[in-house]
Amino acid sequence: MQNTRYQIISKADLLFLFGIGESTLNKWLKAGLPCRSDGRYLLTEVCRWTVKHQRDIERQKVTLSNVTQRDLIALTGRSRQTIFSWTKAGLPCNQDKSYSLAVVMRWLPGYYDRVHQGRHQRIAKRASDLIHEMNLKKVKA
Repeated sequence: MQNTRYQIISKADLLFLFGIGESTLNKWLKAGLPCRSDGRYLLTEVCRWTVKHQRDIERQKVTLSNVTQRDLIALTGRSRQTIFSWTKAGLPCNQDKSYSLAVVMRWLPGYYDRVHQGRHQRIAKRASDLIHEMNLKKVKA
């Protein structure tokens, strides 16, 4: 019998030993899980890869108080330029240039209120100016 350390296992054995489904296995393969050309797996390589993969996932976890610009783009569905304009408009960010999601969610409604209020004021002023011009033309005519 082969040494367990160098055991070559089938796909079914891998699914059973790690308690995962085929969709998880497919995700792992896309993420770089080493697979032999015959479609089987070397147990040692799989174990090493899963430990490394888990460490990578832990490093990538997003905390609500430390959201990167890329995370904020993904969470809000807005562009990088929009996030930049929000920051220029006063969106608070942490010292490391990340954002606190709670602060962002509190800040956004006030920002949109200010933006729309300014737009409404500009539209009202333009309408008032047009009415004034039309009245001047009527008086001259």
